[in-house]
Amino acid sequence: MTDFNIADLRTWRRKYNISQEKFAKLANLGINTILKIESGKHKVQVQTQDKILQAIKNIESESKVSTPPPPVAIKPTVAAPVEKSETVTPKPTGQYSPIVLSNLDLELIHRILLMNAREKLHLLEKLMG
Repeated sequence: MTDFNIADLRTWRRKYNISQEKFAKLANLGINTILKIESGKHKVQVQTQDKILQAIKNIESESKVSTPPPPVAIKPTVAAPVEKSETVTPKPTGQYSPIVLSNLDLELIHRILLMNAREKLHLLEKLMG
């Protein structure tokens, strides 16, 4: 590890994509300590600095050893047969009109909600392209 300036902790964390909470746990420090250090509102004691430098050293050595994760493949799922159902019409309240959803509508909404961000983006690209 090259010389490290504590004031660069935020930049370093972002480079390794580590949250403040996760870094605080890895350094065995409180989240408030990390927040104050990064905001410049905390004078860093030698013991705290040693913990931070040790955590950085461990993370950097792990990142050299670990291999990047494989790309995420979106696996198509086989839809379960949708039974024909009755349409549920809620009673109107106030100025809004009721929304009528079929089981198929609900199934599609459910599947989209279960997707992670990358899958949603891929689906959107397919629909737009």
